[in-house]
Amino acid sequence: MKASKQQTALLKLATPAISRLHEIGHQMNEKYAERASEVRGFMLALLADQHVFLWGEPGVAKSAMTRDFFNAVTPALVIKEDETAYFEIMVDPASTKEDLFGDWNTALYEKTGVLKHSVQGYLPTSHFAMIDECFNASGSTLKSMQMIINERTFKNKNEILNCPLKMVVGASNEIPTDSTLRAFYDRLSLRYEVKAIQSNETLIDLIETFANAGQLPEVEATLNKGDLNILKKAASMVHIPREVCAVLVEIVRELEKQGLDYVSDRTMISKVTKVIKASAILDGRMTCQVSDLAIVADMAWSNPENISKVKAVVRSLADADADAAQKLYDGVVKTHQKAVDAGMNKTN
Repeated sequence: MKASKQQTALLKLATPAISRLHEIGHQMNEKYAERASEVRGFMLALLADQHVFLWGEPGVAKSAMTRDFFNAVTPALVIKEDETAYFEIMVDPASTKEDLFGDWNTALYEKTGVLKHSVQGYLPTSHFAMIDECFNASGSTLKSMQMIINERTFKNKNEILNCPLKMVVGASNEIPTDSTLRAFYDRLSLRYEVKAIQSNETLIDLIETFANAGQLPEVEATLNKGDLNILKKAASMVHIPREVCAVLVEIVRELEKQGLDYVSDRTMISKVTKVIKASAILDGRMTCQVSDLAIVADMAWSNPENISKVKAVVRSLADADADAAQKLYDGVVKTHQKAVDAGMNKTN
């Protein structure tokens, strides 16, 4: 399907923001080796209003990577006086609602008899959030966050607050089995197993860089004010052809047939479609391709034992294995870098 004039104009308008987001991805990949899938997942979640789960042992940079990404995209936000850009907490079994939503406003209670949370600086007023060791919290504590995560609203006693939340990253070194914890797990749409660095050469490079420079490369690229709005607008206008929808259904049916993880109709319609639209816009297209469905491999597993099987099903049907998808992404990044270099040379 040929892009409409409106789509073409919107893509042209969004192209500088796409380029800046790719530069953030490029610098993230320079700093965090073997994290290309996670970095792309962050970018897709940002554009699709989804949340991310990072599963891995301590020391694999889950927290640092998340902070760097949120710091890089924060300049795109319009933050009101009573809002905050970023909220981070490491939870444990003793964590309470006050830790997430703010202390009780006792002064207000003394005046009005109404007990509310003082939410400023906490999750209800934050644009981005990281919940570290998320499944160490009690089921009731995690359940209390669901309204914010799902609907971007928070009930503070008799008042319903509209929350500016864009994206949550939950991190843990374990997968929940308790049903009270699984409900929160299900809200984290894009899921990644974050492993220790596998390549000896890559590890040697990192050690050498750190030993001689004293630090790893910094992520200095940022989005500009308004970039996020235009990127989301462009993504919402991306067209999904019927053949892509058909392959998505085929993937889900095959997962069901093999007894692998269940993907609900709601997830297919409301979550996967948003993410593959984001994938298209990230690659500079206003129409989805079957290859965009490669991301379903990071959305369709819940049991870690099924990760490789789920990926095999998705790759076979989407006709775009992880290597091909990454080469496409790397190609876009290299093209952008050449353009940047060329511009610098002209300036010089």
